[in-house]
Amino acid sequence: MFDYSYEDIAQIVDKKEANCRQILGRARRHLDDHQDRYEATTEQSEALLRSFLAAARHGDLDQLVDLLAADAVLCGDGGGKATAIREPLYGRDRVAAFVLALFERAKHMGVTAEPVLVNGGPGLITRDPQGKILSVLCLEVDEGLIHTVRGIVNPDKLQHLGPVSTLARIPQGDGESAG
Repeated sequence: MFDYSYEDIAQIVDKKEANCRQILGRARRHLDDHQDRYEATTEQSEALLRSFLAAARHGDLDQLVDLLAADAVLCGDGGGKATAIREPLYGRDRVAAFVLALFERAKHMGVTAEPVLVNGGPGLITRDPQGKILSVLCLEVDEGLIHTVRGIVNPDKLQHLGPVSTLARIPQGDGESAG
C-alpha cells in the first residue's frame, strides 16, 4: 500500500484523496500511541529473570505474583505434538500458581531450567535428565513486570536448538491433531 499514491489509494477504496491522507495520519498516530512506553534494560530484564527463577524454584508464590503484571498471561505451544496448555491463562495469580506447579513437577522429574536470551529478551530453557531440550519459556517484560510467559514445547520449534526430549511428546495415533 505504501508504494501507491494517495490518489491511487482513494480510487481503490472509493474515498477522497484528502480522506485517505486523514485516515493514514490517524493510523500512524494510533500506532505511535501504542508503542511500548518503557523497555527494560538488559540488566533489569536479567534481574527480573533471576527473581522469577528463584521464586519458581523455591515455591514462593507471593514473590512470583509480585513479579507479574496484574493482567499477566501464560500461553503454551505444543503444536499438537507435545503436552501444553490449550487456552491461555489470564491474571497474575493463575499464572503464578501454574508456574509453581510446573516447577514442582519439573523438580520431581529431574528437569532443569537455565536462564537464556530468547528473541532479545529474558527466558529459560528446560532440559530433561539426559540434557535434551524440553521447553523454552519466553518472558515479555514491560514497565518492570512480566506481562507474558510463553511456553514452547513444540518439538518442531525446538529442534534447531539441539536434541529434543520426548518427555512432553504426545504419542502419535491417540486422536490428538497437530496444529
